[in-house]
Amino acid sequence: MNILHWLRRWRMFVLVAAALGFGALGVAGTHGFISEQINAEKQRLAREHKPTQVVVAARDLAAGTVLHNDMLASREVPARYAPASAVHAGDHEALYGQVLLVSMKAGEPVLATAIDYPADGFSTRVRHGIRALTIEVDEVNSVSGMLRPGDRIDLLFSTRSPLPGQNGTDISRPLMQDLPVLATGAQTHDTTRLERPMNSFTTITVEVSPEQAQKLVLAQRSGRLTALLRNPGDRRSIPTEPMDLYSLLGIDRPKARVSGNSVEMIVGGQGRLLPTHGAQR
Repeated sequence: MNILHWLRRWRMFVLVAAALGFGALGVAGTHGFISEQINAEKQRLAREHKPTQVVVAARDLAAGTVLHNDMLASREVPARYAPASAVHAGDHEALYGQVLLVSMKAGEPVLATAIDYPADGFSTRVRHGIRALTIEVDEVNSVSGMLRPGDRIDLLFSTRSPLPGQNGTDISRPLMQDLPVLATGAQTHDTTRLERPMNSFTTITVEVSPEQAQKLVLAQRSGRLTALLRNPGDRRSIPTEPMDLYSLLGIDRPKARVSGNSVEMIVGGQGRLLPTHGAQR
């Protein structure tokens, strides 16, 4: 009875003590959980903000600049904020002598995608069994300078008709189709995304077979070549029939004039004109 009386008398104190004990346990558990989360977050931030050295422009650089040592510097930035294609400081020597494709501000990280890394040589881009041939063009037959390396073109050949009786009539026909453009002038990469695209050129280099190369050389000496720009996904062939002024206008060609010193001979039901050498009386 004494125990029950004691419990009734001190019940409130027991409940308060129990509550405080459970509260302390809860606080300790919560504190441990929060500490673990804070440590994990600190580790994550430490990894993301770990400094790394990247190459930056030492001063303002224009597109087309050939890079040298005094044009480049290194800067420490958090790894999290370093561009994926940034050139790391340990690779800076690989940039010397390379061409910058875009303009850059001082302190801007140098990206690998902004550098024109030349291959071992232009010849490595020519496939086995194929040849690269350079032909002269002007503003008209180069599609107003809009051709770019990587485009595909057809070549239209125009010249004076060599047929007798055509009176020097102009004639044209598609000569070659679906030719890849390897270069425009000395430019071997597409520069349309540059701040100042380099679209002035007087020659284009196309990929041809050895037989096509012979035809192109002869065509350049005998007439005029015009480039027809194709959609990259259009690989279909086009008709290759020659066209002259008469077929363009849809009119009949004039008949050949018959000389007065000719006689129609009928042989086997077919007539033909034969010249006569002097009239006989």
